[in-house]
Amino acid sequence: MKRKTVINGTAYVSVQDAFPKSMREVTGALKMLFESSTNEIEEGNQRRIETDAYYFTDKLLLDLSEVRLKNLDPTVIMADCDFVKKVFENPNSSGLMSETLEALKSGTEDGVKRAVDITRTLGFTENEAIKHGGGFAVLLLLVAVAALAAGCDSCGNTAHGQAGGAEPMKPKAGPDEPEQ
Repeated sequence: MKRKTVINGTAYVSVQDAFPKSMREVTGALKMLFESSTNEIEEGNQRRIETDAYYFTDKLLLDLSEVRLKNLDPTVIMADCDFVKKVFENPNSSGLMSETLEALKSGTEDGVKRAVDITRTLGFTENEAIKHGGGFAVLLLLVAVAALAAGCDSCGNTAHGQAGGAEPMKPKAGPDEPEQ
């Protein structure tokens, strides 16, 4: 058997449907890596073409241009913080979340099933967050925004490399924002 594979493309694709009850102001920002390929397979005198499509479970992109933070309800954010605190009051939660991440990084169907089982066992799911008045995805994005700001701050506040005499880097606005 002879097999030739051509990667058609890779893209980060929004997974809004994974959070059907969360606030639409944030769910478009969560994107998983998707890859499609075409396979040409030759067996003897037979030749066939197959296509494959995969989501990668070890990569997640947070597209902050999809977030509309000014529409967020602060009570939802506070409820999310209380929800996470409640989950992590379980002394096994840190180890189980580490196990969840490793299961997802395996990139296998069994790994995904294991990760889902663990988060359900912990009660760390969107449905549970909604029951507690939260929005689940909101908290993840707010932490990402703070982490990005902290990362930029560590580079000298305005210019990545300013200490070395480089010109300040001008922030580039997103598609809905005016240039600075």
